[in-house]
Amino acid sequence: MSYWRQKSVLVTGGRGFLGRAVCRLLEEAGCRRLVAVGRAEADLCRQEETERLMHRERPDVVVHLAGSGRGIADHLAGPARDAYANLAMGLHVVEAARISGVEKLVYVASADAYPRRVQPPYRETQLWEGLPDPSHAAYGIAKRAMHIVLEAYRRQYGLKSAYLVSTNLYGPGADFTEGRAHVVAALVRRFCEAAERGAEEVVCWGTGSATRDFLYVDDAAVAVLRAGERIDAPAPINIASGTEVSIGRLAETIAALCGYQGRIRFDPSKPEGPKRRCLDVARARRLLDFQPTVGLEEGLRRTIAWWRATRPSAAVVP
Repeated sequence: MSYWRQKSVLVTGGRGFLGRAVCRLLEEAGCRRLVAVGRAEADLCRQEETERLMHRERPDVVVHLAGSGRGIADHLAGPARDAYANLAMGLHVVEAARISGVEKLVYVASADAYPRRVQPPYRETQLWEGLPDPSHAAYGIAKRAMHIVLEAYRRQYGLKSAYLVSTNLYGPGADFTEGRAHVVAALVRRFCEAAERGAEEVVCWGTGSATRDFLYVDDAAVAVLRAGERIDAPAPINIASGTEVSIGRLAETIAALCGYQGRIRFDPSKPEGPKRRCLDVARARRLLDFQPTVGLEEGLRRTIAWWRATRPSAAVVP
């Protein structure tokens, strides 16, 4: 990773879940200068503020991870917020990077950008074959649009960039807040608390038959750095495990690891998003030499241990 020793790097969302993992790896790689940007440092929804940030820091590389929208409940509650904030931040960061002479921009999108009706494994060539699932359409379209924006900036201004499409991430440091947590964090919290209360039943959203592709956050961070080192054009690259896991199986695995011995019931009246999701990772293997190193069960063990060690005492509901 000698590439990073010569670079000044600005990471938007650098105090968030993936951002912290990326920053740790950049520090280990000997990054010449690292600037982690959170909401306290800049409101990226404001163009002038974003341009001042770029002018002040003058990074060689920008890793754009900042975004709005977490989990199905959050997407359903704020679709307009998702659309506005993600488009505004993306456009402002790209334009400010161009004005400030940034060498390269790494943008991390979401598998929510994929069309609702494509069948797994999702291939990058299918990204524009329809609309995303209605449960997260505003978020998904905002993330997808940045692919075209980056390609336009490459053609007109020569801005080098990478466009990564990330699957469901999990691991220590995730947001476990009720209503905002993604599925792994939400289930870890639910089953850990149920085990401690001795609850007879835990109710989960959906049917349990929906499938997802889960990637440990540290593995995702490795892919982000490799994209920065190796990729200069924004052809989409999936970042995922390539393994399809049902939510029912995930719930059973987490319940067992948490020591929960009661019943698991699924509520089909609650939304569960796309019925199937799994990403093709052949392009990532070829271009990034990317291969996840943390399996799902081991990653879940680490996540559960972190949650139990760091949660506030008030997290346990009597």
